[in-house]
Amino acid sequence: MKLLLPTLCLAAGLGLTFGFVTHAQDGGDPPAKPPVEALLDRVQALEAELSGLKKGQAELEVTLTAVVTYLDQRADAALQMSKSLDIVEAKGFTAGINPNSRELLLSSWRAFLAAEGATLPKLVAPEDEQPAPGKKPPGR
Repeated sequence: MKLLLPTLCLAAGLGLTFGFVTHAQDGGDPPAKPPVEALLDRVQALEAELSGLKKGQAELEVTLTAVVTYLDQRADAALQMSKSLDIVEAKGFTAGINPNSRELLLSSWRAFLAAEGATLPKLVAPEDEQPAPGKKPPGR
């Protein structure tokens, strides 16, 4: 009987110890990847991210080119309309009933058209595609 209690305590202690050891081996953290494999995985992830960013940038460049082209066309149309207003005024548009309102109409159209062509954004050509001196830059 004297040996029964210490034997049971020893058996219980060993059982708990082996239980924790096998539990740690079965359900513990997975072993870490070797550093080279971890770096290769990271490089692949970064390459995929870069590919997506390049695609997005290409789409934005197409959109930007379309917007700047549209703005250029508006500026050209504004210039043509301004010339037309000068011709209309020279042909006597402001003469007649209520000439002050017609003059106001022409001056406000001219102010609007001047703002249409002012400070348009320009596309910057990449360094390898810089236009030759005297040539029109892209987007204008």
